[in-house]
Amino acid sequence: PPIDPCVLVNATLSLREVIPGWTLQVSAYNLLDADHRDPDSEMALRYDMPREGRNAMLRLIRSFH
Repeated sequence: PPIDPCVLVNATLSLREVIPGWTLQVSAYNLLDADHRDPDSEMALRYDMPREGRNAMLRLIRSFH
């Protein structure tokens, strides 16, 4: 059967030059913890491919000028 529609909410906050030459980036994905699935085109999986629930990522980026 077709996959039910869902709403995915993602957000990213970037703080540039917190320390000279550095950027701090915080990202959050699937904030509403939606049941998000990718369709399985080969019909090998019964309920398609489940994706991650709510998760986050922290990045520290160095810039060289």
